[in-house]
Amino acid sequence: MPEETIVTQNILLELLENINVGVYRSTGGPEGRFIYANRAMAPMFGYDNIDDLLSIKVSDLYVRREDRQRFVDFVSQKGAIMHAEMELKKRDGTSVWTSLCVVAQYDSNGDLKWMDGVIEDITRRKYMEEELAKSRTLESLGILGGGIAHDFNNYLGSIVACVSLVAGELGKDNPQTSVLEWVLELCEKSAAMVRKLVVFSNSELPGIREKKSTDTLVRRAVERCSLNGVSGIKISIDIADDTGHVEIDEEQFNEVIRNMVINAIEAIEERRKKLSDASKNEGGDGFDGGCIRIRVENTIMSEDNVFSISAGRYVNFCIEDNGIGIPKAFLQKVFYPYFTTKPAKNAKGKGLGLALCYAVVKKHGGVAAVESEEGKGAKFIIYLPAVE
Repeated sequence: MPEETIVTQNILLELLENINVGVYRSTGGPEGRFIYANRAMAPMFGYDNIDDLLSIKVSDLYVRREDRQRFVDFVSQKGAIMHAEMELKKRDGTSVWTSLCVVAQYDSNGDLKWMDGVIEDITRRKYMEEELAKSRTLESLGILGGGIAHDFNNYLGSIVACVSLVAGELGKDNPQTSVLEWVLELCEKSAAMVRKLVVFSNSELPGIREKKSTDTLVRRAVERCSLNGVSGIKISIDIADDTGHVEIDEEQFNEVIRNMVINAIEAIEERRKKLSDASKNEGGDGFDGGCIRIRVENTIMSEDNVFSISAGRYVNFCIEDNGIGIPKAFLQKVFYPYFTTKPAKNAKGKGLGLALCYAVVKKHGGVAAVESEEGKGAKFIIYLPAVE
């Protein structure tokens, strides 16, 4: 082989091994095997080295194995596919969003011989796109809320003043006073709703931020959750000994924890009802009661973290339940205002609870995320910056 050809091949091989996107050649078929994969593909899918990746079936990377054959058939018939976005999975089962450019290679009989592909990890980009869409939705709601809050509160203030004056004149013994007290209660609920809408605006949240011990903060928040009428649901708290402090408004944090606990309770009760309706099964999926686990620990965020938040020390608050779970198609929408997985007639709230959690956490420099599988519970995770 001419020396120039050898030099060219060495340069090409060096390029393939040094670029930060995956390059591979694989066989077709429902399972598939890698013939070649460059070094970038190993960490992309959570493998220690390229030999480990080459030892698996290509179908092992698919979230749904049946999608593998559909993908191969499409590439075989069309000859190529460009910039296809596909959700695959890492070695530990976590998702990785990828962009694929694949070209089919055929043998002399016109049959698929192998597929040559370039694959890029776009997980962070996908997350940022979702965050942008979410932020725009919350911003629109905030503009609306901020626009009406001032005037609406003035109107409510006038109503409260007049009603209070009349109630005072009538006295507590007057039967009409109870009606006026009910009106005052409705006014307070209306004011609370306006305060929630203001949270979504671009303005800073009212309140006092103080350095708080996470242990005390979480236990107080759980104590203030109203569990009246809730039975058969246990709440456990596990806080790591070395967990750091956070700077936060305690009242707003209590609201975040309360909303997430309420969400977990409703999910557990929904699963319980589903099993009750199928009582012939005698709880066939092993559900033995409701459990909400709250875990708190330290986390270090790197510069290239998927959430695109500042690198550094964070406190990780995890609220996990064994409820009905969230369908995969809904996971990206759970923090959107007015979104609910329940039919309108069964919904207990207005769909603002989790959106409120997201907005409060974001304005404290953190991020909220969710992991779930339908029928297997849900895990809500909050990251807040740790302070010394």
